[in-house]
Amino acid sequence: MDTIITRDVSIPRLGFGTFRMPGGGCQPVVESALALGYRHLDTAAMYENEDTVGAAIAASNVARGKLFVTTKVSVMKVARAQSACATSTCQCCGWRLTCRSPPCRSNTIRSSTSP
Repeated sequence: MDTIITRDVSIPRLGFGTFRMPGGGCQPVVESALALGYRHLDTAAMYENEDTVGAAIAASNVARGKLFVTTKVSVMKVARAQSACATSTCQCCGWRLTCRSPPCRSNTIRSSTSP
């Protein structure tokens, strides 16, 4: 899959979004997306599916270093963004994760982790 490199991080250009896929129904869909070759997944705490996205990742045979998972912090949690990032990392099984608030000069926070 084609990638873009920004700040020395290689990100797949095509991502699979999970908006409006809450609950257990999300897991088999994400598993299928991974089987089809998607390596960039997009989720958010407000989608209420980070745990099932994490379960789909854990069930896949995709190497950890090959995945890029993006989640978002709601505007209401910007003041606690570091805490929200830690929560998202845990719910997504500790996979590579970018956590940020909506675009705004004064409150954009980025954090990447990989176990």
